[in-house]
Amino acid sequence: MGKNPVALAVLGIAVVLLSTACAPTATPPPTTVGETAVPPTLAPTSPPEPVVLRVGTTMDNDSFHPFMIGVGWRFNDLIWEGFTGYGSDCEIEPRLAESMEVSDDGLTWTIRLRPGITYNDGHPLDAHVLVESWDWLSSLEIGQWLPPIRLAESYEAVDELTFRFTTSAPLGTFESYDAIYQWPFPPHIWGSLDDETIWGFDADANPVGTGPYTLTEWAPGEYMIFDAREDYYLGRPPVDRIILMIYANWDALVNALIGGEIDMTDSQVPSTYFDMLAADPNITVIEQPPVYAYQLTFNVREGASKHPAIDDPRVREAIDYAIDRQQLVDLVIQGHGVTCANSWACGELYEWSFDPSLTETPFDPDRARSILDEAGYLDSDNDGLREGADGENLTLRLFFQADKSDQITVADMISRWLSEVGIGTTVQAVEAGTLQSVMMSERDFDMGLRQRAADPVDPAVLDILLTCWSASISAGSGNASGYCNAELDELIAAQASATSLEDRLPILYEIESIIARDRPLLLLAAPNGLQAYRNDRFAFPDDPCPWWGMSWNWWTILQAEPVR
Repeated sequence: MGKNPVALAVLGIAVVLLSTACAPTATPPPTTVGETAVPPTLAPTSPPEPVVLRVGTTMDNDSFHPFMIGVGWRFNDLIWEGFTGYGSDCEIEPRLAESMEVSDDGLTWTIRLRPGITYNDGHPLDAHVLVESWDWLSSLEIGQWLPPIRLAESYEAVDELTFRFTTSAPLGTFESYDAIYQWPFPPHIWGSLDDETIWGFDADANPVGTGPYTLTEWAPGEYMIFDAREDYYLGRPPVDRIILMIYANWDALVNALIGGEIDMTDSQVPSTYFDMLAADPNITVIEQPPVYAYQLTFNVREGASKHPAIDDPRVREAIDYAIDRQQLVDLVIQGHGVTCANSWACGELYEWSFDPSLTETPFDPDRARSILDEAGYLDSDNDGLREGADGENLTLRLFFQADKSDQITVADMISRWLSEVGIGTTVQAVEAGTLQSVMMSERDFDMGLRQRAADPVDPAVLDILLTCWSASISAGSGNASGYCNAELDELIAAQASATSLEDRLPILYEIESIIARDRPLLLLAAPNGLQAYRNDRFAFPDDPCPWWGMSWNWWTILQAEPVR
């Protein structure tokens, strides 16, 4: 069932650390030769072999720069930390914070840090360092991305481990969203950067955070190596080294797992491999509810480079009716997933927030044709393509990520469905970084297909997905559509300030109604989180959060059990 983020309380964290105990052995007495005592001959002992986890992925990181990450969030989770984090089944667990309390009016938060926290370069983190970090963020335009900074009226170090801040409006989303992403940027690294120099800062060479691992080597396109920290405040992780191997495609990756070259897959195994992997007795397949959904994004940003018909909501509505969501589940996901209504997220983890009256758009190509006819998009020359009032063919550019084999199929299916209602498509496959640039920086596309995630538990992510301020940013935000609606902005701010679920749900229902009406993006179908690992080498919890790395995120890695 879905979680209630407002009702979640910060609880104690139980981190399972592996230990070994050896029974004492009797030491023989020294032998005597004449008057000289000779120590006994003891068998030499070898240090234990380091525990290495090899993970296969088809996705390289694009950046370790916290404000420029496009596709690399899962890699950063081992390095950067917030006050809270996702635990089993996406429950909110304390991370840097030992405890958190909020005042009755929802304005003042008091955070008690865990003792002994250090950055991976040895510098300590305490409440005074947090004050310095917030001072720096508050001086930057980019600090406005973070609601606690944007709304902060005061903040202070009460003592060495206690940090307190007060905001001008309640932050009902703090514990289950903002606290996860309010990373304590080390002031000795970032403090000298300003609004101009921050974008050119090289955070990839040596990302400094408080997480359980340190990046020790990165060969882009080939591999990344993370080594466990001896001084991690929750104890040294049981996995000494994580090697992320980057494969060109899923065939190569799955063969590597079966052949023993790697120990674990990424968290987005295509469902076509499910049966083969599940049949291997040495491989365990974990299936979790979806957080990633196939999302068709329309470029509605004012002034962007696009086909003018994309700005017509009737064209977007017709495209919606032209797509057969159930076929995507049956043929592409092979039943391992769900169809989606047009909202901010899709799947079981989010059901608590959905308006019960929200329905999925049915597959109805006849209705799609009728909508286009009434809107004046007609095929006047009988070539199979409709034209707009300016006589330009209704041919749209559809971009998608080339290394995702399932997206190749989805893009082809969309192209075929649109052709059946008189809309042409030019399908363009590009690598992940290029897709990010085309959609977020250049804004030069008509439609973009991505497997986009919504953060589990809390819709506070709407602030960067569909607000006017996020649309105005040239790069870095999550608003790929460029959608801007002042009415929606007010509702998004109101739901984030609501301190009870009873107050919040009616606002969320209004938000969902506007998204479904305006269609800046379409949620099509959501694959379940699928991940496989070799059970002859490791044991992992069977309930990881299907977000970021799933079984190789911070929470699950700390509970990994190597099979000796």
